[in-house]
Amino acid sequence: MEKFIYKLIKKAGKIFISYYGKINKSDIEFKNPRDLVTIADKEIENFIVTKIKRKFPEDTLIGEENKYKQLNKKRVWYIDPIDGTTNFIHKFPLCGISIAFEENRELKYGFVYFPLIKELYYAKKGYGAYLNNKRIYTSKEESLINSVLVTGFACLRAGRKNNNLSNFVKIAPLLRGIRRTGSAAYDLCSVASGRFEAFWELELNSYDVMAGVLIVQEAGGIVTDFSNTKKFIKKKEILASGNINIHNQLLKLLNN
Repeated sequence: MEKFIYKLIKKAGKIFISYYGKINKSDIEFKNPRDLVTIADKEIENFIVTKIKRKFPEDTLIGEENKYKQLNKKRVWYIDPIDGTTNFIHKFPLCGISIAFEENRELKYGFVYFPLIKELYYAKKGYGAYLNNKRIYTSKEESLINSVLVTGFACLRAGRKNNNLSNFVKIAPLLRGIRRTGSAAYDLCSVASGRFEAFWELELNSYDVMAGVLIVQEAGGIVTDFSNTKKFIKKKEILASGNINIHNQLLKLLNN
């Protein structure tokens, strides 16, 4: 399975690179005024889905660009062909491909590939997390004033009135720094590798985060919703932290 996903995501990366910098207005569709999809998103997802269906025809697929039949709820794939489509269109290189596999409601594999910066993150349940074959670990920093956090605003794209801006205003002054990359997959992988101490966001979907969630967990981090439960998909709110002390401080702020 590990070799299959590795080869699959690397080949998908070649399609990704072939489209980068070549997207025209006619290649873009609008889900809403802020939520875009390109011909590249569709072709990459179709490629990944075709390969998985050929090898595992009874598995369930959950992808960003299409709806697929739920054939086997015990074996589920989560596919995001381009996480950070706006970045991709605007030639900002923090965008990539995300693939996760879940069996019996437990994440088993998570792969996230950023072809333009040549970073491939992956994790296997119980075997740790890796960046380009080197094991990675989350940050041990316990003080917010010494921390750099990252967040996003999918909530604004979704038109949510109870958006993330109030959280941003509350948390940002307590930190050394805060970043906004435009890719939840990159944010999660950066928490896993210790670049950021934590990441939080609203209105994300399963295919946006599942691979990154396993990578964070296998790197030693913690992932919950804002109420410290595992319902981050159902509640559409996620907090990923490098260690329990930072996590607990942020939970208090997000629930205040």
